[in-house]
Amino acid sequence: MVINIVLPSFPKRPTGGHLIMYEYANRLASAGHDIMVYHSLYVPFNKPYRPELYLYLISIYRRTIPVSWFKFNKNIKFKKIFIVRDTNIRDADILFYTMSTMSLLVSKLSPAKGKKVNLVQGYETWITGTQELLKHTYMLADANIAISDFIAEKIKDATGIFPQIVYNAFDNNRFFLSKPIADRCPYTVSMLYSEIEVKGSAYGIEALKICHTAIAGLEVEMFGTYPAPPDLPSWIHYHRQPDNLCELYNSTAIFLTPSIQEGWGLTATEAMACGCALVSTDAEGLSVFAHHNETALLCETKNSQALADNLITLITNNDLRIKLAEKGHQYIQQFTWNKSVAHISKVFEALRNESQN
Repeated sequence: MVINIVLPSFPKRPTGGHLIMYEYANRLASAGHDIMVYHSLYVPFNKPYRPELYLYLISIYRRTIPVSWFKFNKNIKFKKIFIVRDTNIRDADILFYTMSTMSLLVSKLSPAKGKKVNLVQGYETWITGTQELLKHTYMLADANIAISDFIAEKIKDATGIFPQIVYNAFDNNRFFLSKPIADRCPYTVSMLYSEIEVKGSAYGIEALKICHTAIAGLEVEMFGTYPAPPDLPSWIHYHRQPDNLCELYNSTAIFLTPSIQEGWGLTATEAMACGCALVSTDAEGLSVFAHHNETALLCETKNSQALADNLITLITNNDLRIKLAEKGHQYIQQFTWNKSVAHISKVFEALRNESQN
């Protein structure tokens, strides 16, 4: 199949949404499909940051791929565009895209550019501003694919059609158990830091401070793509854009996910694959794999004290920590890229056949 993948902006830092689309691009290319990845600077409601504009201009001048933090399949082709329009996009069987407001541009393209497939990776009201506009964007796609049951229900409420669900996956060649779960120091915790409000990092940091008051030996490995937050205590070690995430996860016993809202929760799945016990909020997208008292300890969102209480519970009850980590590690193994790519390929094939009939 000829597949166009259309993405917003030129991400200077690793982002989960782009990472998932790049993984699909690589694996579909490896399966023999003709893949062209487009990066569009302009997307409605998404004001470009100055670094993105700089990357766009410099990539045009140097004729480089605008993303340096991901290793692409050599057969993938790339095109940098300022805006999505017919004159910028080749004809194809499938046009695969993500980000809600991208629908507002993609929907105007000729049918010759491919069946329009929206991978919905979050309930993105923070982008559209209103639920009404977000629901409208779902109506514009030829097909929506949800990455979790929670998102699928939202799409059904908006369109009346229950979409295909293709769960995200983790790369088991990159994230795996290298240190026995039982041998880990229970006083060690890891956490993703983000400046994006819905990731709940402020609540997570506060929970860690509460926990440290009760557990003096607590040590935290925090990582992220942003600069370290100000006034970080010395017992929190910050790693900016680490290239050894598997090692970092394996060095800790517990992973903390304080999200207010999640479409999936990629770092939580990576940490579970590496043997961390999960302490998390009950943000709806996490429910695919985070089950209270089975694969994780959960609490309501925006509650630092409850997160801290769950951390303390696992730190002081090593048997429970080991039990949850082992069950979580086993459960997460089902989310493989082979399964996700096979599923999405069937969706694409059905859409192509539909357009040819």
